[in-house]
Amino acid sequence: GLGKEVTIEPPNPEPFVGYFGILKELTPASSFTPSLHSSTPGTVKQVSFRGNLAYEITHDRNPKYRRLSIIQNGGVFSLYTSRFDLKEVQEIFDSLQFTN
Repeated sequence: GLGKEVTIEPPNPEPFVGYFGILKELTPASSFTPSLHSSTPGTVKQVSFRGNLAYEITHDRNPKYRRLSIIQNGGVFSLYTSRFDLKEVQEIFDSLQFTN
């Protein structure tokens, strides 16, 4: 199942478009494995996000899609969008910070 999730959309959003969401994964960091859906070609790349281990997931069929799964305090937080081409969405990704 999914953990807790928050989504953000502009007024009058396009139908079926995920502008920005953040999800607290139920899987603990110790057993988290980033992956793509088996029918979705794309890439999983290990990256750093604000000094934390993270995984960036992209889809070949939708170049606007990004998912960033961040390991933080023993948990995993996933940021995602299907509109990474929008400046406002990129600014949300760039400005997000974790606090203790």
